Amino acid sequence: MEKKSIRVTILGREYPLRVENEEKALKVVAYVDSLLNELIEKNPGAPTSTIAVIAALNIAEQLFDLKEHVQNEGIDIADLVGVLSYLRESFPIEEAN
Repeated sequence: MEKKSIRVTILGREYPLRVENEEKALKVVAYVDSLLNELIEKNPGAPTSTIAVIAALNIAEQLFDLKEHVQNEGIDIADLVGVLSYLRESFPIEEAN
């Protein structure tokens, strides 16, 4: 599948992305932006870098919970790794100019 360049906005800042699935990418961006805004609301005055770390930890915890669920359900971890690799390739982050 061919990658498409799009621009997205997270916390009011624009970022260029190259994606294979624009619809999915926009859902991911909306999720991240929503989570960051929620954390800012709960932690007024916290630096953006702190908010970003808290968000990364929250998302990582969700990933670990998913991995645990997958393992408990007997799904092959290699399949999950394949999915994660696909996601990493599908949503590379380009540096802003």
